[in-house]
Formats: sequence, structure tokens, C-alpha cells
Amino acid sequence: MNTENLKDELFIIKRNGDKVKYDGSKILNAIIKSMDEGENGIDKKMSAEIEQDIFEEICNDFHQALFTVESIQDMIEDRLMKYGRYNTARRYIKYRAERDKVRRKKWEMTDLQYDIWSQKYEFENEGFEGFLDRISSGNNDIKKLIRERKFLFGGRILASRGLQHKGRKVTLSNCYVMSPPEDNLESIFETSSKLARTFSYGGGCGLHIGKLRPSGSKVNNAALTTSGATSFMDLFSKVTEIIGQKGRRKII
Repeated sequence: MNTENLKDELFIIKRNGDKVKYDGSKILNAIIKSMDEGENGIDKKMSAEIEQDIFEEICNDFHQALFTVESIQDMIEDRLMKYGRYNTARRYIKYRAERDKVRRKKWEMTDLQYDIWSQKYEFENEGFEGFLDRISSGNNDIKKLIRERKFLFGGRILASRGLQHKGRKVTLSNCYVMSPPEDNLESIFETSSKLARTFSYGGGCGLHIGKLRPSGSKVNNAALTTSGATSFMDLFSKVTEIIGQKGRRKII
């Protein structure tokens, strides 16, 4: 494969989701800076070999995979270790962690706040600036209000807005109230199906089951009596358990 002909076709996904052309000089500079005070000093030849190796891997797989800034940084760490530059790899890992802290401090988050945000609202290592761009649709006035803590969207918007452009099926509403199931199996299981679909998009549900008969009531089927409304609450609860939302499950 003539990899040089692919340089204009290679794009990297930034933390905010934007695509930029592959620039090997940035990888080369990052490696050299990590070597600045590492063992054995700066090795420009090795740095160039690592960059070329990464470039060729991207060329081989770029039709099948989307390469992000984070994935390329992982490649750099891996190559440094393979070349035996362990101290350099540690310095590079430390550099990444420090840069992450700088990005985090732009909104002065505590460790707890950062953990909640990164686990519940950040999408694929987009970073805080990328997160703001996504949920604000690039509106600078909205971003300014959020930075100043004067405005904040609801939870589902914070987690999901903009993801429809990335092929995700999501909802921007936190909670839904469903029609109560009628007192028959068809309606009960149809309700379970609607719950599952709503949960899969990220919504929570409120549900009234007052129409269902109590346990022991007569029914016209092989069971003779119904197991009661409470047993069907267990069914609906099981649906919420199966359809998880990053650990977030809710039925009222």
C-alpha cells in the first residue's frame, strides 16, 4: 500500500467530535517532548519510526475504524513501551493526566463532580469543551451561561443532546407517564414493551397500575386466579433491570 497517497484522506476525531486531517508532526513533537528529560535523551530517529509506525497502522485500518486523539495517544504509549523507553512512557502518561486536569479546571470541578460528569454525561472522551459544544449546538451564548453557572439543561439533555448526529437513538426528556395497563395480559406485556423502548433511549417512566386486579381474583384462563398487581410490578421492575442506562434505572 502506498501510504503517502492516503495522507489527505486520513482524519482524526478530536475530543469535541470535530474531524481534522492527520498531522504526524504533532505526534512527533509529543514524543520528542516526552524524551526531553527521559532516559538516554532525545532520539529523533526513534521518534520518527514510532510516528511512521502509527501512521501505517492508521492507513491499514482507517476504512474500518475511526481514530481519535485518545486512541493515538494510547498508541504512542504502547510504542514507547515496546522500544524500552519506560521512563519516557511514564512522563507521557503523566503529561496526559496533567492536560486532563487543565481541561477539567476550566469549570473548576471537584473530583466527585468530575467523576459524575465523565461517567454520566461525557460522550466518548469528548472533553469538557467538546461536551459544551455538543449540548449547546455551538451556541456561544449558551456555553457562556453554563460556564458562569447561570444556566444548565436537564439531565437527559446534558447526556444526549447532539448524539442523534452521531447515529445514537436518544431522548431529551427525563421522565414519561405511560397509559396505565388494562387488566389483561396483552395490555400488561404491551406496557412492558413500551417501558423497554423508553428506557433504551434514556428516559424514565411513571406508571399507574390501579386497573390491575388484586391477588386471588378470578380469571378466565388456566391459572383460575390472578397473581395480582404486585407480581406485575415485579415484571416491570425486571424490565428496568434488563434495560440499563449506564447504571441509571428508574421506575416510579
